[in-house]
Amino acid sequence: MNKDELVRQVADKTGFTIKETKNIIEMTFDSISQALSDGEKVKITGFGTFNTKKRGGFKSKNPITGDTLDIPLYVKPVFEPSKKLKEKVNKINET
Repeated sequence: MNKDELVRQVADKTGFTIKETKNIIEMTFDSISQALSDGEKVKITGFGTFNTKKRGGFKSKNPITGDTLDIPLYVKPVFEPSKKLKEKVNKINET
């Protein structure tokens, strides 16, 4: 499912127009993105938690040339599904 399909599906279920639904979904994604950029965690009960993890900030070696590489520190967005979501997905995949 892509974003347009998600918008259509939510619009069908809610009765909102495609334009209204697209704006709501865009605002939701923007709010989640902004919270993560601000270092906040976003927990959606029954769905999961969006968070960030710091990666990098160390030295490594190129296995072919042996050159030392500096891996810079960066922040990576991560998602951890809730227990309820995991159970739902596993139940669907069992049938």
